[in-house]
Amino acid sequence: MNVEFEPEIEWDGQFISRWAIVDGKRTQIRVPREMIHGLPMYNDAIEREIQRDKEDIFERLKPSILVDLSCNKK
Repeated sequence: MNVEFEPEIEWDGQFISRWAIVDGKRTQIRVPREMIHGLPMYNDAIEREIQRDKEDIFERLKPSILVDLSCNKK
């Protein structure tokens, strides 16, 4: 599986969103607040902290996101 993430990451108050090209197909990745709060460092993060740290949060969750993308390809 070939995955290329586009650079822009958005936070809308409920989801961190980022587009990826997965095997040539553009796919939106959405990470819900509940998943963000599952990270020990961000378990009680408020909205402005998530906005500020959205790139770090996405990077910490990237292994799980890649597994999810791989499972959804099957």
